Amino acid sequence: MPIPAKAIKCQEIVTNMTGNANYPTPNPALAGISTAIGELADAYEAALDLGKTKKAIMREKDEALDNLMRTLRDYVNEVGNGDEVILMSSGFDLAKLPSPIGPLSAPINLRALYSETPGEVYLRWKPVYGASTYKIQYKSDGQDDAEWMDAGLSTKGRFTVTGLENAKYYWFRVAANGAAGLSPYSDPARGLSG
Repeated sequence: MPIPAKAIKCQEIVTNMTGNANYPTPNPALAGISTAIGELADAYEAALDLGKTKKAIMREKDEALDNLMRTLRDYVNEVGNGDEVILMSSGFDLAKLPSPIGPLSAPINLRALYSETPGEVYLRWKPVYGASTYKIQYKSDGQDDAEWMDAGLSTKGRFTVTGLENAKYYWFRVAANGAAGLSPYSDPARGLSG
C-alpha cells in the first residue's frame, strides 16, 4: 500500500478503536500507533527530496508501523473471536474466507508440438484454475482407448514426453488434479515424435 494511503488507513483504524468498548485495552497502545503514523508521514515528506538517508529512515519508519499494525491486528482477531460485527468495528478490513473450488474442468487447447530431440514431443495446454498437478497420458497412433499409458506429472501447463519411438505419431491427453480429485481428460492431441 502506498505510504500516504497506509497512513490514512491506519489513522482510520486508530480513530475507530479509540473509545471502542469492544477493544478496552488495545495492544499495542493506540497512542504509540498514532506516534508511528506521524513519524512515518514526516519521514515520507522528508524523503520526497530523493535523499538516500531520508529514504532509509522512511523505510525504517514504514517497517515499524507495519509491525505495530500486525500486532494490533492479532489483538483485534483475539478479542473479536470471529464475531464479524466486533471485528468490523475496529476499522480493519475483513479477509475473505476461502471457498472450495470444486471439481475441475478438463484442460483445453492441448497441443502436441514436434521436438528436434529424438523420441520427444512437447505438450502445451491452458492451465486449469485450482489444479495442483496435471496427469499426462499417451498412446501410439492406432491403439484403442484402453491402452493409454502414463507419461508423467507436471505442475505447469506444459510437459515434454520422452522415451518415444523416433518419427512416430502418438496421441496425448491431460487431466488436471486438485483438491476434489482428477478432472476429465482433455480432448486428445496428435503429435509426431522427434
